[in-house]
Amino acid sequence: AKNHGFSGGMNRGIEKALEKSTDWIFLLNNDAALEKTTLRTLLEATAGQCGVAIASPVIRMIHDPAEIQVAGGYVNLSTGRIKHSHQLPESSKTWIPVQLASGCAMLIATDCLKKWGGFDERYFAYFEDAEICLRYQKEGGRVGIVPGASVLHEGGKGDPIRFYYNVRNHFLILKDYATDLVPPLAQLRTLAIVLRYLAFLVLQRPCPVVPGIAMIWHGYRDYRKARWGRFEAK
Repeated sequence: AKNHGFSGGMNRGIEKALEKSTDWIFLLNNDAALEKTTLRTLLEATAGQCGVAIASPVIRMIHDPAEIQVAGGYVNLSTGRIKHSHQLPESSKTWIPVQLASGCAMLIATDCLKKWGGFDERYFAYFEDAEICLRYQKEGGRVGIVPGASVLHEGGKGDPIRFYYNVRNHFLILKDYATDLVPPLAQLRTLAIVLRYLAFLVLQRPCPVVPGIAMIWHGYRDYRKARWGRFEAK
């Protein structure tokens, strides 16, 4: 079977779900687990809101549910860097607007999927959840998290291929949504992004360094060549 990646795999599931008569479609990673009340809490929180496109529960670490992995976030459209929140604001609200919701667990309004489409399959994996949130908000949809709902997530393992998709898609989301910079500034931004990934690789060692460097190079090269979707060694 063909590997369509996270974005393509979710889209195939969405296509099947849209054949049913439903107001919402819930997407969940295969390494995540629902709590008993998650779906009910999400639906109750969105019922009192107008124009909701995407609602996400709080993503907690499966080995330590007290640790928050993602509680919304934002993308800096000057640098393309995504910053996830790891704590909840002191608020009694059942719904908190955010710029980005995690693709680990998403409740998406079917009318928005029909109007604005599913995940952008150019991304394949990583940054695709940021892209759909930015696109829906650009069209007028609202994105938020529901603090009372939680999902437990195992989290990804260190693998050099993650550097490929993160680097390539980092530049792709800037191409899609950021304001163009004059050439000297654009070149400095490119250098800063690549150096940041290299520094993270060398200092944090999430995977072997040499394969990681190769994937950073391939990611940038394929962005420049507009090669999207799954990584193909050439």
